[in-house]
Amino acid sequence: MESKARPAPPPAPPRKRRWGWLLGILVGGLLVAALDFGGEAALARWSHVKLRGPLSLRAWVALGMIGGIGLGAVLLFFLWGLHSARETLGGKVGFFRAVGRGIKHFFQAAWAVGLTFGVVGGTAWFLVPPPERRPAVDYVRDEGRKALDKTKTWAEDALTPAPKNPPPPKR
Repeated sequence: MESKARPAPPPAPPRKRRWGWLLGILVGGLLVAALDFGGEAALARWSHVKLRGPLSLRAWVALGMIGGIGLGAVLLFFLWGLHSARETLGGKVGFFRAVGRGIKHFFQAAWAVGLTFGVVGGTAWFLVPPPERRPAVDYVRDEGRKALDKTKTWAEDALTPAPKNPPPPKR
């Protein structure tokens, strides 16, 4: 029996460069600058609105951006981990190939988003004037220690076992 030769597949179309990611980094940096300068202009415009606190508006914007980036990164890594596990356990390809693909996709996405988050957070931090950076770091450190102490106290109270033989109620 004669074997039929399969025709060659058509050539792949040329890949277009995607500019959306670079545009997103640019827009993110401009958004940070707009929040900094626009917020200062808004506070100057409406004199009845006062910012009370130990830090300047730019420091608050930077800390808010960095906190949001941290929370977003934790959530994204969790979701990517679930996605990688689904690909691995999906059964469409071999187990080791799926693990390799999952690791590759995870690190590619982490690199891209990490760079984006770094640019946005770095833009916010570098818009804070240098003399205001040390007080911002000290403020975050002090507030973090207070929150940690409260959490430790709560955990100790919540996790302390009840006495085995409680004393009889007083009459």
